[in-house]
Amino acid sequence: MKKYIIIIFIIFFLFLSKKLYSVEICDRHSPFGTDEKKNTLYVNGKKGDDYGINTFWGKPSKNDTINQKLDKIQWLSHSYKNDVVWRRSLVCALVLSIPLAITLDLDYKGLLIITPCIYISIYMSFNYYNHHYLWRRSKFIDIHIRNIKRSLKLPLYNKIDENPNI
Repeated sequence: MKKYIIIIFIIFFLFLSKKLYSVEICDRHSPFGTDEKKNTLYVNGKKGDDYGINTFWGKPSKNDTINQKLDKIQWLSHSYKNDVVWRRSLVCALVLSIPLAITLDLDYKGLLIITPCIYISIYMSFNYYNHHYLWRRSKFIDIHIRNIKRSLKLPLYNKIDENPNI
């Protein structure tokens, strides 16, 4: 009976991780997730443009002014904040816990204990990296863009610009 419960858990975890991974791929390649009408309206139906949620608003255009280019650079430097870290961490935890449970011959209780532990450690490591590495880089980029805008006497605030108080 235990083997059947473990097999059911493994199938459930595999199905859940496949579903979460497909949502992750959709976010990476479509600016509006699964909303096909908005995606075709803004991407003009071209497949392979690879403008996902994190990069779509920073898409370069020939008609951009200097201020718009700087705002897009600034927005792209903060795009890591739009990542769905919990979903990535859960996929990694599910993918890692299944082979670990099989090799250690754990029952379903062990699988239910080890999966949240792996999830928490991966989630915390993603957040640590975002805060200690990416956040500082984006802050320096913000300061440099502010200085460039001041030296060019451009307006400091734009609709893409989220933090005018640097």
